[in-house]
This record gives sequence, C-alpha cells and structure tokens, in this order.
Amino acid sequence: MEKKTTIVVKQLETIELLELVWRFNDMLLKARRHVFNIHQQFLAYRSLRKSLDEKSCLIHIDFSENYQCQYHAEVQAVHFGGSHQQVTLHTGVLYVSIK
Repeated sequence: MEKKTTIVVKQLETIELLELVWRFNDMLLKARRHVFNIHQQFLAYRSLRKSLDEKSCLIHIDFSENYQCQYHAEVQAVHFGGSHQQVTLHTGVLYVSIK
C-alpha cells in the first residue's frame, strides 16, 4: 500500500496594481455578502428562540468539531502523515420555552 503526501510550496506571484485592486474588491464583496448572511441568520435564530411556545423546541447541532487522535507512546514518524484517525463530536443544545 503506497502512501501519498502533499507538499505545500510558497510561490511568488507578480501582479499589476490595478488587477490587485480588482481582485481585492471582488474578495471584499464576497466577504460582505458572507457577513450579511451570518448576521441575518443570527437575527432569525434569535427570533425563533424568543418566539418558542410551550409545544415547541429548537435544536441547534454543530457538526464541525473534528479532532485527531494522538499517539503518545509512538515514534516521531507516526505524527507526520495523512493516515491519522479522527473523532467527530456532535455537540447540541435543546431550547424549550418555560413560561
């Protein structure tokens, strides 16, 4: 079984100032849209939480927590490579109304 690894290399790039400004402006517009969406989702989420009645609940689950397992007694070579085992934590919160 052959192992494949990737190597990240820094690359020097030369660009005209006007092109750099255009690229930065494009990236800034995408970031603004992203921040706007996050803000609107947060407002909708808060509104949902506040409007819960006694027959409703809100479940918020975060699936994005990945952790790599560590080997404390292994040789140094095992710490570098692409075949580490991972553990995913599914954390969640349940909101109910108490009135």
